[in-house]
Amino acid sequence: MIVEAIMIVSLILFILMFCIVFELLPGNSYKLKKYNFQLGLSAGSLILCLAVYIIAKLMPDYALEVNKMLSADTIIGFIVIYAIFFVCSIYRYYDIKKNNEILINIQLKKEEYKLSEDFDLLLGDSFVLMPNVTKYAVSNNITIVFTSVVPETEIDAIFVCKSIGENTYECISIDRLENYNVKSIISYISAIMIAFLALVESFLLVIGFHNFDNTNINYVLLGIFGGIGLVFLGGVAIKLFKNVEGITKYIFIIFGCFMIFIGIAKLFIMFQ
Repeated sequence: MIVEAIMIVSLILFILMFCIVFELLPGNSYKLKKYNFQLGLSAGSLILCLAVYIIAKLMPDYALEVNKMLSADTIIGFIVIYAIFFVCSIYRYYDIKKNNEILINIQLKKEEYKLSEDFDLLLGDSFVLMPNVTKYAVSNNITIVFTSVVPETEIDAIFVCKSIGENTYECISIDRLENYNVKSIISYISAIMIAFLALVESFLLVIGFHNFDNTNINYVLLGIFGGIGLVFLGGVAIKLFKNVEGITKYIFIIFGCFMIFIGIAKLFIMFQ
């Protein structure tokens, strides 16, 4: 059970890393230090996964006796994913640390700028569009690009930014200056629910392959894992594509709703 607990904690740390980077947790005190947390959480998840790999490699019979998922070949896949994000976290941490002394606060009212998703190759004269930019805001002669944190619509806010070009800034964090409207509250709650479902899935993924004496327990747990997984994927599809222009938006929203419906139906049938 200890090796299973280590694996579950590694998955939870990995998910919490995304919650912090995308500012899904309540409060503001962590936001300016979120890339410190990102580095720490990614390192923690990688170290714990390496510990599971070492146990699976040195004591393969013990690991597989406890859980069918805990083979060295399976764990190496998690290690590769964790390692990629760890390297990215190191780069992001030092990039922010290098520019920390020149972070600036840009305070804008919602009528003073316009959000756009209409990307050209260049934004301004010197900034080549980064592939992870999802939106950008234009106000007078400045451009703010959004990567990890993205406002749903124009809001009164203080944008904590770093300079990445002439009159061009990347938003690191957002401090709202207005009360949440219905749309932003729904968006925030849906993001929290998606994160919660990811945490539940991480637990079910490991426990579902535990070697129970009664194999029906595995069947039930993996069935719940599959149902919640469909709801999770549907929610992610809607969340990612609801602001996209054109027919793609409606295709993925319909697809997401269908996945959520199938997932809930699967769970409902299981408990009949």
